[in-house]
Amino acid sequence: MSNEIRTRGVILRSSALGENSKAAVCFTENLGKISVAINGAKKINGKLQAAGQMFAFSEMRIVKGRGSMYTLTGANIVDSFFGITQDYDAYNVACSITGRVIHVLQEELEDPLAFELYVHTLNALDKSIKKPDFIEAVFSIKFIDVLGWSPDIEELEEKGYKKATLQAVEYILQCDINRIYFFTVSDDVLLEIKNIASSMYDKFLR
Repeated sequence: MSNEIRTRGVILRSSALGENSKAAVCFTENLGKISVAINGAKKINGKLQAAGQMFAFSEMRIVKGRGSMYTLTGANIVDSFFGITQDYDAYNVACSITGRVIHVLQEELEDPLAFELYVHTLNALDKSIKKPDFIEAVFSIKFIDVLGWSPDIEELEEKGYKKATLQAVEYILQCDINRIYFFTVSDDVLLEIKNIASSMYDKFLR
């Protein structure tokens, strides 16, 4: 199709659309958050059934329909992140960060860094790179930073946070996304990182 768009994308949420199809919210690399109709996604042997599952990451072929809705015409699965659905804590964290992505991102506003962070985080949860609560706290700080807000390290220092906590936050802000979960902290430092992440979310995203 001449008007077909190719992009990588992840299914964030879906609902029934008629008897055999789904309406999905997708986070795409090139178009940002979009709404997509997936015809036949509820059919067991449908060619797009796997691509319509929660967290499915695929190379999508889509066309723009009327209004803001796109239609998925084809997909090649990159990763289903199946491991997330087999771990209760990982699944809860994945749903939590996905809810934040849906809530914060505007329709059809490209944000490749946020997309890279989200996909990398799903992979970290899927592969159990770190404990889910650690991944959620680190994601929250980096996600807010990617969106354009960063915590003031001097302000955090004045609030009495540990030096190790401040060093961890600086690492999160400065490191490449593909290395963001490659560090360790003590339980008390993790607790402080969680507190900072929660405070940042309340301040910037609620």
